[in-house]
Amino acid sequence: MRKKMSILTYQLWNNISETTDLLSRYSTEYFSGFNISFEQYLILMIIKYYRFATQTDINLSSTAIQANRNINSVSEIVDRMVKNGFVQKLRDLPDRRSFRLVITEKGEQIFKICAQSSLVDIEDLFSIFSKEEKEAYLALIHKLRGRIKERIDVKQPSFFDIEDINNRAHLLAFLKTIQRISNK
Repeated sequence: MRKKMSILTYQLWNNISETTDLLSRYSTEYFSGFNISFEQYLILMIIKYYRFATQTDINLSSTAIQANRNINSVSEIVDRMVKNGFVQKLRDLPDRRSFRLVITEKGEQIFKICAQSSLVDIEDLFSIFSKEEKEAYLALIHKLRGRIKERIDVKQPSFFDIEDINNRAHLLAFLKTIQRISNK
């Protein structure tokens, strides 16, 4: 027999869902001021972080995995980014069916502008939490994400799940790199 959902569990589910929707709306409105969609900024961030973490270019299917989206929707986003001059799709030599994604100079400039502003804005948004609250929230979210991934078909882990890539020192170095780029 299944357990009934408690009111507390329902409130938690509802609040997480609503917060996710609000963050999505907030991000969409925020990045529209830079003439870039949040999804496009996310793709630029994934390309930059993957390059930083692995010293190699990322392909379209790996980008889709990292963005937690299907490859068709990421392909459409990337095609718009190519059209806008933010990225280039370069044919991968070992596998002629695959494309490597590389940020163009125009993409670097838009990323720099967005990163400079968004890092300050994100820090301000989360400034309502103490360091301890942030650490506790991060641990809870990580635990919930793990449970969800157990229940759905996840082909491979995102690089945020890979410990040697997602350690604090590595993330801190990446953030410092972005801050340095955005302050030039």
